[in-house]
Amino acid sequence: MHDWFSSYLSDRKQRVVIQGATSTWKSPLAGVPQVTQGNAAGCGGNLTTPTGGPVTSTNYPSNYGNNENCEWLITVPEGSIIRLTFDSFNTEGCCDFLTIYDGASDSAAVIQTLTGQQSVSPIISTSNSMFLRFTSDHSITRQGFQFSYTSLTLPQHAVEVIVDIADLY
Repeated sequence: MHDWFSSYLSDRKQRVVIQGATSTWKSPLAGVPQVTQGNAAGCGGNLTTPTGGPVTSTNYPSNYGNNENCEWLITVPEGSIIRLTFDSFNTEGCCDFLTIYDGASDSAAVIQTLTGQQSVSPIISTSNSMFLRFTSDHSITRQGFQFSYTSLTLPQHAVEVIVDIADLY
C-alpha cells in the first residue's frame, strides 16, 4: 500500500453497529466513591444521576470569573450514553474554552471544544461517561453557559464497534 494512502487512512475511523451481539464494559471509576448530584452551579463537580441540570458556569447568568479551571464528570448507568443539551453558551471567543471529552478524563477523545457565543447542537457520548473542562484566562469574561444532560439507554442487542479503516488494508 502506498505511504500517502496509509497516512490518509490513519485518522479515519468508521462506526459500525452489530445487531444481535452483546458487550460488557466496566467503568474506570468502578469502586471509586462519587458525589451524587443532578445539578451543579459553580465550578465543576461529579454528576451521577441519570438526568441532571441545569448545570452552569460560575455565577451564571452573571459573568464567570477570570482564571477559572472547572471540571465536571458526568457518569450515567452502564449500558447508557449521555446526551448533553446547551440552553446557552457565551464565552470570550479567543481565550475561554469548554472542552468536552468522550470518556471519564481528559485523556479521552475530544468530542468538541466550544468558545465564543454560539448555538450548540446536542452532543452525544459513546459511553456512559463524559468529562468537561472549562478554562478562562486572566481577562474579559462573559455570561458563560448552561446545559442539561440525560442518559439514553442503548438497545441490549446492539454493540458499537469503531473500526480503523487502515487496519482493513
